[in-house]
Amino acid sequence: MKKLRLGVFIVLVLMLVFTLSFSPFIKPTTAAEKEIKIGGLWGLSGPGSEVMSTTADGEKVAADWINNKGGLTIKGEKYLVKLIGEDMKMSPDGTVAATNKLVFSDKVKFLLGTPVAPFKFAAETITGPNKVIRMDMSSLGAQQELNANTPYTFTGISTVGTYDPALDYFLQTYPQVKKMTVVAPDDPGAHEVNKDLRPRATVRGLTVVAEEYYPFGSSDFYPMWTKILAAKPDAILITVGFSTWNGGVLKQGRELGFKGPMLQIAYPGGEISDIRNVAGKDFTTDYVVIGHALNKPEAMTPMMNEIAKEVKKKFGVELRTDHLLGFEALWYLSQAIEKAQSLDPTAVMNSFEKMTKIETPYGTGTMGGLKTFGINHVVVRPLSLVRFMNGEPNFIKWYTPVLP
Repeated sequence: MKKLRLGVFIVLVLMLVFTLSFSPFIKPTTAAEKEIKIGGLWGLSGPGSEVMSTTADGEKVAADWINNKGGLTIKGEKYLVKLIGEDMKMSPDGTVAATNKLVFSDKVKFLLGTPVAPFKFAAETITGPNKVIRMDMSSLGAQQELNANTPYTFTGISTVGTYDPALDYFLQTYPQVKKMTVVAPDDPGAHEVNKDLRPRATVRGLTVVAEEYYPFGSSDFYPMWTKILAAKPDAILITVGFSTWNGGVLKQGRELGFKGPMLQIAYPGGEISDIRNVAGKDFTTDYVVIGHALNKPEAMTPMMNEIAKEVKKKFGVELRTDHLLGFEALWYLSQAIEKAQSLDPTAVMNSFEKMTKIETPYGTGTMGGLKTFGINHVVVRPLSLVRFMNGEPNFIKWYTPVLP
């Protein structure tokens, strides 16, 4: 009798297993899905983390988007993206610690990097020698960030390629401008790229009367404005900085009586609406910025609209430029891996730098920077120009950067 009961029990268990195996609600586990581990240097704490944490969310959206479409196909096999993030604490030391963990503990061979120059330098000491591909979100255009000695580093938009078209539009709009003061956080990359502005200004009949720098993470710009006003510039040229900081620069300058136009020539760290949110509607006028007027249908591509829906679905918030920066970095890297048909970083590097067509949220891009940096490692893609008047961001036009 006991044997009979045991036999019936075994039969029932086998029937249950058989039923579950063919249930439409249970995913078969006959073979483990292959994965590509991609690390992310995430700024979840420290100065500027309010922006950088959102770029991390953009990377998460990109990973889901890629995986939901079946992942990457490499030599006939499907690979899903496994995103591993680590807080770099918005400091060089934090970046070193985060990069070490990702490279040596998590064993990643592909990494999504930071847009902040000192943190790039810190990460490069580890990623470069260990042949880990690092896809930075953006760069100022300093030679230290990207050069022939950083063969495993790539970047999205580079500020140095945005200068000429933005300057030309600004001077056409404000022909009375003859003298400018350059403003930026006290960052090594900012100092270097600002040197490049003087000849560009001179050839356009402009004089840079001063360069003023504020401490990284500062919120008190009044002392800097005292020196700016003494130089009597016609306009202010902001070369870098998070949008919240630039909003503070704008607000405090207007409070002290500066009425001239301002040009934010670098791609923003943060959503451009943050500039108005900090400065206030009345003060945010005659302010030109390279960025996205996300509330304007004419400034939104179909892909940007798709990303916006995914961001809303995953996080319940509206699309921000920070999301786009994170999304595009992972998307570019994924395209390069699939193009190379390899998980070997050297093979991906060799393929990536030769790509002539890269899909971006803003239209088709290509690789550039060979003449500028000595290495063809910058994704050159369309940019949007916006002009704030009385607090309203007005889409001006799309243009393509100049980055030979």
